[in-house]
Amino acid sequence: FQEFIQKFELKSDTSEIPHSEISKIVTRTLDLDILAPHIVINLTGYKELGISGEPELFDIIQEIHMKKETIKLMGMLTDDLGFANDEVKAYFSGNRGYHVHVENENIRLLDSMARKEVVDYVIGLGLKMELHSSRDKGKILFGDNLVGWRNRLVDGIYTFLEEKTTSKAETIGLSKQAVNFLTKNKKMLLENLKRKGLLTVKGVGAQNWKKIVQWVVDQQSAKIDTVVTTDVHRLIRLAGSLHGKTGFMKVEVPLGSLDEFDPLTEAVAFKEGQVTVNVDEAPKFRIGDKHYGPFKIAARVELPTAAALFLLCKGAAQVVE
Repeated sequence: FQEFIQKFELKSDTSEIPHSEISKIVTRTLDLDILAPHIVINLTGYKELGISGEPELFDIIQEIHMKKETIKLMGMLTDDLGFANDEVKAYFSGNRGYHVHVENENIRLLDSMARKEVVDYVIGLGLKMELHSSRDKGKILFGDNLVGWRNRLVDGIYTFLEEKTTSKAETIGLSKQAVNFLTKNKKMLLENLKRKGLLTVKGVGAQNWKKIVQWVVDQQSAKIDTVVTTDVHRLIRLAGSLHGKTGFMKVEVPLGSLDEFDPLTEAVAFKEGQVTVNVDEAPKFRIGDKHYGPFKIAARVELPTAAALFLLCKGAAQVVE
């Protein structure tokens, strides 16, 4: 560890050393660079959990969104890429989203470029309809072998034809002629797609179908943190550890229980005790089945440990000595 020790001695604050640098040094020192870690895919929400902005948005919007993306990703990993259910595990990160761990020994042989291929697949990067279908006399044929992205394209197009209104169809750039044709021939198009796996080019046009496919790819792909997934030196938070921005734990979500999982209950680490804090200002927030606040002006309050810790982590309160 001589190289690591030298780096450490140069800096009094270890937080100044990037995690990726520490990991590389330790890996080289221990001669472990032959095997990379298992794949960890990070799905991060668009806002911090809780205290900033409108905290209740996490409950009704962000949480639903992140669960949807996580379920979508896990389906791709098992149904499309063939990983076993016990090799794919989901964890609430403790803050803004979920981590999906793919634990398979063969995965550890993949370098960053190989992992990027996994990333490109789940986000649908560069996906083209013509590579998943064929053309014959004004028809687009998907065939009977509907697997992977081909199956997702057919499902997505069917959903688009079945659910999209005229106004929404126009928002993705379809011509009025194409929108009118899709509306008038909806039943026929759905029947052909479901039974024969084909689409009619005439009346819609190849370019309009490509725009629909692009919408489908956006809906069917998983929104992941591509940098974390491809970085073989990334330090990943351990299950059971506390997140410094919330005080919540990183916890595993049982397979099939993601829809019912409540991170604001299941990830609470401290469930006993009271702490007196000076709260500067904080909106209403929930932990477990109880709501706290809003705190409009500076106030001294006694809160359950989990609620007090949450405010402390957010920099919105101080412990009363």
